[in-house]
Amino acid sequence: MSNGIKNPFTDHPHSVDETFVEHFFVATGFGTKMILGGIACCLHGFFPFAFTTTGSRTVRALYEKMSSGARQKVMQNIEKNAAHAQEFADTPIEYYI
Repeated sequence: MSNGIKNPFTDHPHSVDETFVEHFFVATGFGTKMILGGIACCLHGFFPFAFTTTGSRTVRALYEKMSSGARQKVMQNIEKNAAHAQEFADTPIEYYI
C-alpha cells in the first residue's frame, strides 16, 4: 500500500521494472559504455584508421538493449514525444507586426 509520498530514488526504476540497485548497475553500465564509445570516437577523429566502427556499434548495441523488455515502453514514449516535437518544430511561425 502506498503512503502517497513519491520516492525519487525508486519511482523511475520501478517504471522500468527494476529495483534501485538493478537500475544503478544498468545506468552506470550504459554510462560507462557511452564514455568509452565517446573516447573511441575522439581518438578516431585524430587517427581515422582506428576505431572505424566502434562508435556506431556502441550506439546500436545500447539502443538494442534500451529498446527491449520493460524499457520498450519508455522508449516508445520518448519516440512518440520526439515525433510530436519534430511536428512542432516543422510548423512555420508567422510573425505579425
